[in-house]
Amino acid sequence: MPTDFASRFDVDYDGELPESVDEAALKRIETVAYVLDESVRVPGIGVRIGVDPILGALPVAGDVASAAISLYIVAESAYLGVGYTTLARMLANVAVDFAGGSITDA
Repeated sequence: MPTDFASRFDVDYDGELPESVDEAALKRIETVAYVLDESVRVPGIGVRIGVDPILGALPVAGDVASAAISLYIVAESAYLGVGYTTLARMLANVAVDFAGGSITDA
């Protein structure tokens, strides 16, 4: 996992966070996102996946676990002062991911 905050995002970033930002909370969010999205290297092809698609293999229960972890990221973001519009989009993404993943093949 890259330790440089700016390298994780495709945005202009001057390298300094405001003093009001809790850097420990950012690190926790980064760690959780890394585990969900790219913590496991697929042997032979070198592609990284996270535990999110692995959890998705478990009908409903995996989606509940994934949504709960994702809601933690939303809660930390709210604590850090992320805007309401962004939080609403984050919640919508979690809801769509949960609803879509919970639909099982009959």
